[in-house]
Amino acid sequence: MRNKIKLAPLAIALFALIGYAGISAHAAIPLPTPTPTPPLNNIKIGQCGTKEKLESLSEDERSRGLVIDARPFAINQSTGKLSFNGSTGRVTVLHTNPFIYDYQISVAQEELVSTALTDFVKLLLPPGLRSDVGLQSGTPNRVASQIAPVTRLSQIASRLEPFDHEACNRMAQAKPQAERGLASSACEAVNEMNKIFEKLEAKELIQAGGVEGKALEQLLFTSAPKYRNSGYLSVNDKFKEYTAYLTLLRDEEADAYKVCNDATDMNTFLSGLKGSLDTFFEQLVEARREIKEIDVLAGDLEDLVKAYNADTELKNAGKDIRCRGLNCAEQFKAYAQTVLDILGAYTTELDALSEKAKAMQNALELTNQMKKREGLFARTFTIIKRFELSQATISINRIKDKKKLGADASGAGRTESGTPNTRNNRTSPRPIRTGGGPSDGTVGGNNFAERGGGDSADPEPETTDELPTEDGDKGSAKKEEGKKEEGNGSGPVAAGQIKEVVQIGRPRFMLSGGLVYSPLPRRTFTSIKGFTHDAQGNPTGNGNADIVGFDENSSRRLLPMVFLNTRLFSSKPASLYFSLGVTAKHDNDVDVEYLFGPSVGLLNDRALFTFGVYGGKTQNLVPDLNIGDELPDDIGNAKLYRKSYTWKPGFSFSYSFSGAQKKDKTGTGGGSSVTADASRNEIRIGSIPFNLALGLAYTSLEERTYNAVVGFARDRQGNLTNGQTLTRIVGLTSSSNYRMTPLALLHSRLTNFGGHDFYFSTGLTGKKTDNSFDIEYLLGGSVNLYQRKVFLTVGAFAGKQQILGGDFFEGAKLDSGQGITTQKRYVWKPAISISYDISKIMKR
Repeated sequence: MRNKIKLAPLAIALFALIGYAGISAHAAIPLPTPTPTPPLNNIKIGQCGTKEKLESLSEDERSRGLVIDARPFAINQSTGKLSFNGSTGRVTVLHTNPFIYDYQISVAQEELVSTALTDFVKLLLPPGLRSDVGLQSGTPNRVASQIAPVTRLSQIASRLEPFDHEACNRMAQAKPQAERGLASSACEAVNEMNKIFEKLEAKELIQAGGVEGKALEQLLFTSAPKYRNSGYLSVNDKFKEYTAYLTLLRDEEADAYKVCNDATDMNTFLSGLKGSLDTFFEQLVEARREIKEIDVLAGDLEDLVKAYNADTELKNAGKDIRCRGLNCAEQFKAYAQTVLDILGAYTTELDALSEKAKAMQNALELTNQMKKREGLFARTFTIIKRFELSQATISINRIKDKKKLGADASGAGRTESGTPNTRNNRTSPRPIRTGGGPSDGTVGGNNFAERGGGDSADPEPETTDELPTEDGDKGSAKKEEGKKEEGNGSGPVAAGQIKEVVQIGRPRFMLSGGLVYSPLPRRTFTSIKGFTHDAQGNPTGNGNADIVGFDENSSRRLLPMVFLNTRLFSSKPASLYFSLGVTAKHDNDVDVEYLFGPSVGLLNDRALFTFGVYGGKTQNLVPDLNIGDELPDDIGNAKLYRKSYTWKPGFSFSYSFSGAQKKDKTGTGGGSSVTADASRNEIRIGSIPFNLALGLAYTSLEERTYNAVVGFARDRQGNLTNGQTLTRIVGLTSSSNYRMTPLALLHSRLTNFGGHDFYFSTGLTGKKTDNSFDIEYLLGGSVNLYQRKVFLTVGAFAGKQQILGGDFFEGAKLDSGQGITTQKRYVWKPAISISYDISKIMKR
């Protein structure tokens, strides 16, 4: 026996050695080869698949990793797994919409240290030694200011057309000799104005302005000689169709399948416009050149009038020069100003049309690029752990950019340069920069920007180019980006930001707690009142002698136990641990008992089954004593037994409840405790989720208590010994063939079938008998009957049953004042229980 006791420290040393070897072996394991591109990343414009396929892939990712729904109104934003026991974590960002948001994904890792070893030591030491639609309108606005009515221009022209240069010269020659020269000069000056007027009138763009019912964009593009007989693209009409597609794409509640299909439809529509858009930008160059020529002529005419009016002598000499009775110079001035007003309206309209055409061209180029880009509508990536046990924080900054993929329908009055010409203290729009080729339709097309210290499988940073303005809110993206908040997974999350924390890896050590079973008997001896035995072992006497007897006599042991487990081998369905279990029992003093052996970790290592050797202390009578021996009065407090360790097989089922902490800067561990698991709707004990329930159990275990009662005295064979004379005898004071008892249960879910899951349950109850309180247990399987709230449990009930001791029997005659002796033992019987979950009640 002493040799067996000496084995215990050796086993503990072996336990530590195995743990160290496991750590060293783990450090030598190479990093895994990156997995191929997941199917969800392959959703691209023109390759959207089916809605059913998307749902199937999404469900598959939920079983393999964490799935984050990036839509701002998602109800279940994060589903799937929050802990990964291998060397990588898997994260999917689903239902992203690159037509509304930029997404910045970052991953940060921190080392976690397991507290299992220190927690285990603390349990053994005394307390003193523990230290975020669409365009605002689907119809683009027309220019608020209309072209100056042609009637005004034609009326002025009609006043100027009677000017006759020969008649003016004749009138000048008729003047006195002194005035003749200036009058002739005045005629020449006004004639110069008339020449420019005639050139302006000859411009088809000015003449065409009066064609009633002709669309302005048609007027602008068919007036150029090169395109006079060609067709034209009605940008306004096509832009209406484009904004209808764009409005569909700006649905923030649309899933990846719908956004991809809507983008495909828009790309098909815009692809049919590509040739027309190219021709439009060529026509735009000609229209701007024509406007520039007219602008120069009108400016020259305006400058001539200004110079003429500034020369007082010349002006006075030409006061008789009239056009339909009006001052010709002032009419030429009015004509030039009216032309410039019309050109301003033309320029404004060209700006709006150009901006809308560029928006459609940009959208076409962007969607063409998206045909080749992966991960725009859904993205799956892996996170390679950096430490043996890592906490990875995934941050998704969803930045809403109103400037994406659209021209400002209400901003058609803006010029590209934004700088007007100033001539003669008068402002008129400067003609827009000529051109219209590639510079009118360039685009960048990536909507994911990633950052983070190489923790993501796709760490390559990508830039996000802004597209033409839709609403002119240049600060919207920056304002939204300003809401970002740095953090490590705790505290409030800023608007437009999604943050989740996952755990990657497994701790080397794990603390667990549960029940241990061993066939090692539990017997305690004491002095009791009972019948003495003769030499043949037959009971004699009246049962009132002090004899050696049992205080408790159970053929097995069932005790709570805490375990320190070190991981030896990891695999997907189960892991192998070596475990050291410690428990204690109390009889006359406290005895520490042990369980050594391998453990199998199941259910993501939430539960452990341990098989091994149980070492417990047992009481054995001293060599000269036997059960039933009468004890003399003078023995005092002399012991009847001695204790020794006895080794028997042992079996245990335990739950993991160890936690982990972020490693502080000193490397000693610290910070808040971190736990992660796939289930979120249960309470947690350490890192393991449970349902805590209260219920009522029924068992076939008999309920019996004995005491002195009134009845007929009988012998051991049941025969009357004093006739039918009432006397004081041994009898039952309570008797039932079953028990109904309230109890508390912990249900640990083993399956995930939704409607009716299967659980492993541990129940705990107690009862008071005489002056002692007894803990009783229920172990078994459970099924949730209703919404994970009502549970039906079937299993085995381990309860204490009272039996007679000291060789007392029912019907034995008792003397006045004589008591009886009872003893207890654990008995296992079938049981059934109905319980109701109180986890949410406990949370409140």
